[in-house]
Parts: sequence; C-alpha cells; structure tokens
Amino acid sequence: MRTVTAAKIVLLVSWLSSSAFSQITVSQQDLLGLIGRTQTFESLNTGGAEINIGTPGGPQVWDFTTFNFPFNTLREQYHTPQATPFGASFPAANLAVQLTVSLADTVAVYLYAEISPENIGILGTVVATPNTLYVYRTRSFTNTSGLPITYGKSWQTTVVTTFEISGLINYDSTVTQSTVDAWGTARLPLGEIACLRIHDREISYQTTFFNGQPLARDTSFSTSYTWRSKNNLDVAAIPSAGTFNRLVSSAQTAVSEDQASAFTPARFELAQNYPNPFNPSTQISFALPSAQRVTLKVFDLSGKEIATLLNDAHKAAGVHALRFEAHALPSGVYFYRVNAGEYVATRKLLLVR
Repeated sequence: MRTVTAAKIVLLVSWLSSSAFSQITVSQQDLLGLIGRTQTFESLNTGGAEINIGTPGGPQVWDFTTFNFPFNTLREQYHTPQATPFGASFPAANLAVQLTVSLADTVAVYLYAEISPENIGILGTVVATPNTLYVYRTRSFTNTSGLPITYGKSWQTTVVTTFEISGLINYDSTVTQSTVDAWGTARLPLGEIACLRIHDREISYQTTFFNGQPLARDTSFSTSYTWRSKNNLDVAAIPSAGTFNRLVSSAQTAVSEDQASAFTPARFELAQNYPNPFNPSTQISFALPSAQRVTLKVFDLSGKEIATLLNDAHKAAGVHALRFEAHALPSGVYFYRVNAGEYVATRKLLLVR
C-alpha cells in the first residue's frame, strides 16, 4: 500500500512540475479547470512485461486497452485548497489533489500546489493515517517556464522536500529534466484522447539526520513517462519500473466540494512548526480528534511566557494552523505548548536572525 501511495504521489509531483489527431497545449486554465472533478485510475503491476511507449515525434497511437494485469484502483479528486482539511497550512496554494488508494481507504493524502500562468509550484503533501499526521513541506524551483506545456518543450525542475518527526529529519532534493518528446492519441478503456508524451529523467539526493547528526545519504536515478491530455490531465503513466497507470473514468465530483470535515484525526497531535529554524514567522499546526477548549502559548528557555496564540478558545475536531510572529524577539530556542482538554504537548522551535 505504501509503495502504491508513494508512486502516485511521485506521479502527481511529476504531473504538476512537468480529441482530434493534433498537437495540444496544456495551460494554467486547464490545470485549474480540473477543480470539482474526480479521476479514477487502474495502477497495474506489469510483472516486468514491457509497455509499448512508442517513439519520439508524432502523430502516433498508443494502445493502452488490452492489458490484463493485477491492479489497484486509484482515485484523484481536485479541490480548492480552502475546501480541504489542511488547506490553512498552505495559504499560497490554489489547487489541492486528494488521493485515495483502494488498499488504503483509511489513509488521507492531499497534495497542494500553486499554479501560475508560467510555472507550477509544489508546496507540500499531507499524509494522515488514523494514528499519525505526516506533513511533507516542499519547495519547487523551475529554471525555465513549465507552462504552457507544448510538443518540443523542455524544462528542469528542482523539488526540495523536508520531513521531520521526533528528531529525525529527511531532506530530499530531486532534479527532473522533462521533455515533451511525442504527441498523438492514447487509446484507453474510456475512449481515445489526444495527448502529449513527457519523458522525465530524475536524480534524487536524500540525506537523513537524527538529532542534528547525519545518519544516511543516498543518490538514485530514474526515468518515467507520462501521457498528458488537455481536459483529463494525466491519462497514462509509467511512474516506475513494473508499474503502469491508466485512466478509466473522469467525471464531475458527485459529493459536496466542501471537504473540510471529511477527515477527523483519530488522536491529538502537535506538529513540528514550519519553517524551523524560522525568521521572523512560522506556522504551528495541531490535530484534534474532538472539539476542545485549546490554549497555545510560547515560552523562552527560562520558562517565561512570550506569547499567547490561543487562550481557552473553542476549536472543532480537525486540523488547525496558526501563524507565530516573532519580529520583536532575539535569536534563540523557544518552546510552544498546547493544552486541549486532557491533551498536553510541547515542541521546540528555533528563531535565527
């Protein structure tokens, strides 16, 4: 299940950073036009069997209708970020993608992005399980315009992701060279769709620290292919060796757009502030399994109270985020503590001028 979810997240990050028999163009309007839609995919385990990816150029036809491999069902729902449980943690986002894997219905995965007319910025991913809340913060840099996407276009994107939990910090820097090298029509179970083929070559550098000390380093290389359409976005993909994804349905979301109450945490959790270290502001998030009276305060090393962000405030079940401004404070180590009913938790934050 984790492998399938991770592969789908990689596919989405690749998508966000990277009809008739004719060439198409994919623009900012096309990406944001997906809001309110639900796409369903089959993720096939090919068992090492080769997929005919065609050749560079066009026009050509890719037939993806005749496979008979075991598969999992993947569902993508596109939302406005404010209508999702974690949208407040990504105020710059204008597109959110909710992922559901058939083997992992108890796992909520949300990806947040900022789409401009010229570029695509990946802001982060939230993975919420019944017991744990993981927030992956991302910085995305495109050194050439990633939008609009047209045949013959190339661009390079660097995505830096930070994940921190209980003293363990993981930094992942992935450099992707993307080239739109072919165009034509993809034959799928739901019909024929005009598309572009994107060839991605990735180099990933990963470093893990524990309590500030380097624990492990790793470098990996990969190549992937994505078939991208104008109105349905990614219609097929080979995100990794032995895996093939194909679109089987696309429709307007049948449920309410408001997803803010769709996820209720199974337990209380206080997340690490982000960014950390910070200057001069940072965001503090916490999860509540039920409505509570909440107090959130910040202290210095001596235990002196520095700021009160919440004072016995009523907060509903869900994930909440607040901004801490430290303009008047000197550099140093501080602590923030949340009291919510019987729940109490404290974390450390570092202000660096």
